[in-house]
Amino acid sequence: MIRETVEHDILKDEIKKVSLFGSYLHGTAKIDSDIDILIEFKPKTSVGFFKLAGIYRHFKEHLGREVDLVTPGALSKYFRDEVIHSAETVYEG
Repeated sequence: MIRETVEHDILKDEIKKVSLFGSYLHGTAKIDSDIDILIEFKPKTSVGFFKLAGIYRHFKEHLGREVDLVTPGALSKYFRDEVIHSAETVYEG
């Protein structure tokens, strides 16, 4: 479902990779869990607040629940490597 959401996003040509991490990946999600999504953009793509907010809104509407949309650079240095290495790629463009 995440792959289809990306494929219907008007910004999909700017997206390099989308990965799932966290409770949904590990099968420990609860009824109120959000979906943790790691998004990487193609080189030289300018991503500002409004563009990222639009992508967030698109995911939230299509997936029907809250999402935690993060880029690799926004991850805490304390667990960045763990998230990147354990995340499951669901889209590569």
